[in-house]
Amino acid sequence: MPGGLPISAATLARHGGRRLQPNEVVTLPGAAPPRQTTYRAGTLLMPDDLMRDGLTAGVIDTVLARIGLRIQPPEPLDVAGLTPYAGQIGGLPRSVPLTLREEAAPGRVDAWVALQELRAEVSRERSLLDGHVVARIGLEHLLVGSAVSGIGGSPATEGSPATEGSPATEGSSGRTAYVAPGLGGRTPVDVVLPAPARRALESCGFRRRPVVAVLDTGIGTHPWLDVPEYGGPLPPDGFVSIDPAAQQAVLAAEQWVRATGAAPVELLTDSWDTPLDRDTLLASVDSHAGHGTFIAGIIRQVAPDAQVRAIRIMHSDGVVYEGDLLIALYTIAARMAAAQAGAAVPPEELVDVVSLSLGYFDESPDDEAYTTELARVIRQLTEMGVVVVAAAGNYSTSRPFFPAALAGRPVGDGPPVVSVGALNPNGSKALFSDDNPAWVTHWASGAAVVSTYPTSVRGAEGVAFTEAASNLSGRPQRRDTIDPDDFTSGFASWSGTSFAAPLVAARVAAALIIQADSGDAALESCERGEMVARAARAVKAASVETRAASG
Repeated sequence: MPGGLPISAATLARHGGRRLQPNEVVTLPGAAPPRQTTYRAGTLLMPDDLMRDGLTAGVIDTVLARIGLRIQPPEPLDVAGLTPYAGQIGGLPRSVPLTLREEAAPGRVDAWVALQELRAEVSRERSLLDGHVVARIGLEHLLVGSAVSGIGGSPATEGSPATEGSPATEGSSGRTAYVAPGLGGRTPVDVVLPAPARRALESCGFRRRPVVAVLDTGIGTHPWLDVPEYGGPLPPDGFVSIDPAAQQAVLAAEQWVRATGAAPVELLTDSWDTPLDRDTLLASVDSHAGHGTFIAGIIRQVAPDAQVRAIRIMHSDGVVYEGDLLIALYTIAARMAAAQAGAAVPPEELVDVVSLSLGYFDESPDDEAYTTELARVIRQLTEMGVVVVAAAGNYSTSRPFFPAALAGRPVGDGPPVVSVGALNPNGSKALFSDDNPAWVTHWASGAAVVSTYPTSVRGAEGVAFTEAASNLSGRPQRRDTIDPDDFTSGFASWSGTSFAAPLVAARVAAALIIQADSGDAALESCERGEMVARAARAVKAASVETRAASG
């Protein structure tokens, strides 16, 4: 069982992260020791409505002053595209920066210590804080993408290059094989098949395509996905669309934290799958570069008549800020709630399936006293009939990996979270895949999968040779071996539960298409009961196909 996510020290520093070590942290008297997790040291997650309540925010600041800290409530998210849904987004958890007070003694900012002080206040006589208020405040976890990754190094030992999210740990054996090109590791391939046929909308048996929201590294240039060169406009009925309002909200939240100077922040400036901005002279390919494009290609292969809605929340090193993920999920939930209340929501903003190829290990997964905001918004989505599909993780463990582990929790009226483990090409379970019958509910191909990759990605690893005037034209011609980080072919083979999850999400979308084509369910209707019923049927159909694939 892993101690936590294998994020290198350099990557933690880049994102202002810290690893929670159970034997080194302060805890409440009588409280069980926490389990290891990773979190942003300089921020706490607090619902926006708490921060807008000046009295409550002031009391929180007063309590934290005892340990020399202050909070800096964020400015309201002033995003034009989200204005109609302000009422539904009121409880959005925000990244609230923590800083040392001017009068405080020298020290360091630690969100875990701040959280324990707030929880301790609840138990004090004449407490200034209500327990229900503190229960809505939590760490801002760092999540990672669930792709097997590693370029030219040990797959997940501390300090190894480009290995965030890799399944292997020091001393492991068979799992490390999945990092090697040819054995499941990310490697360029060539595909000679045409793009899967996609019908024009007017020739389909429905007037709105089922939408799979992919919350990931964004989109990269690729003809199969109708994505032009960087910065170019997307076609109106292309396979991939972007969510400008959600993207702007993510950036605005990150810019606010950076402006306070409270914590290091890497900005996601747009929806394109681009590398980290680092001072390097070598064009190395980041561990999760192309992750979202690869996922979109899987969906194109299985459900070409669907549409991918891309929201970039993952950095190209695989790291996701929990606050950014919550902004994306709350935006989707707010629009769906408005649509089900009768508001005229544009068709392109409706979502049927959410695909999440990311996760984290919680410090207290069995502590029901502090229900995570992530669990709350995902339950809200499923109860509205939105199918949420999540990768089970790549750590060969039964320890709950969230949000996939929410599949094992009781649900309301909607379909439960679909948690997906990875299969090898021969149908056996991949050695890296997490597995727990209590919460891993589905299995699908996730090792040595072939899919689309951004045509613009080319690293500096390959070695080329040039022949002098050896071809018929008389001009020098380059000759080389297969370059392991030249993806200009536009296709790659890769492994991870990251790719098993969107395969099941695509099967759900394909089942929705079959229902709509046959007249059994109209995708145009957002009525809650209809959405829940058709989602349940689609999950059941996808489950039958998934069980058949796993034998």
